[in-house]
Amino acid sequence: VSLRPVMGPGGSWEQEHTVTVPYTVQFQAVYSPLRVSEPPPPETDPIRVVYRNKRTTQRHEDRTYHERWVWDMGDGIVKVFEGQEHAHMGVKHMYHQPGTYQIQAVAYDNHGRIIRNLSWVKRVEAGPQPVRLLAMSIIEPDVTVTVRGPVTWVTGRPATFSVEVETGGLSHTRREVVSVDPGVQFRVFWERPGFFTVQAAATVRITYEFPEGVVTVTNTYVGQTTVRVLAPALVQ
Repeated sequence: VSLRPVMGPGGSWEQEHTVTVPYTVQFQAVYSPLRVSEPPPPETDPIRVVYRNKRTTQRHEDRTYHERWVWDMGDGIVKVFEGQEHAHMGVKHMYHQPGTYQIQAVAYDNHGRIIRNLSWVKRVEAGPQPVRLLAMSIIEPDVTVTVRGPVTWVTGRPATFSVEVETGGLSHTRREVVSVDPGVQFRVFWERPGFFTVQAAATVRITYEFPEGVVTVTNTYVGQTTVRVLAPALVQ
């Protein structure tokens, strides 16, 4: 406490009391994460469409998948299993004579190329003796290409479309979307009315991991939507 003389309102001297009280001020700072939005894809020239057979992508569906297993059981018996449902399979075979048998299983894709070439050596001491073997080929993942945009439009104005690609598969596969054509976002310009198909294609690289190495295939999938294009009315 301190005392200091001061002049009062009536001209007399008075004492002013000053009291000093220590105190502490606390501040709490709250930080918000900085959100940076991704830049939009660069805008390209619209695809001009005159006739209904005009494709908005020049890519076509092109897939590689398991087609066939051929099993040579080593005793003169050959077994063939067709179809993707047999990509992962087990084979049971009965050997009636003792001996050593060389067994081979070859997996082929839908283009006739070899995917896997497996072999086993089985010793049969006395027949009949059953033998069961398991084999795994490639399984095509579920890939969906969705084209989103207006279902009704008019001539003379570009319409904007976007493409979504969803993939799903097994744990021993890696899936990577390599490219989308004509782009993840594109525009279409119609010069005449009618019903038109808008298509987009996604190319996906699929890598399968097997004990002897990896198998990589590149597939292209196509999605589409239908748009009704109208001619704008002329008002006089």
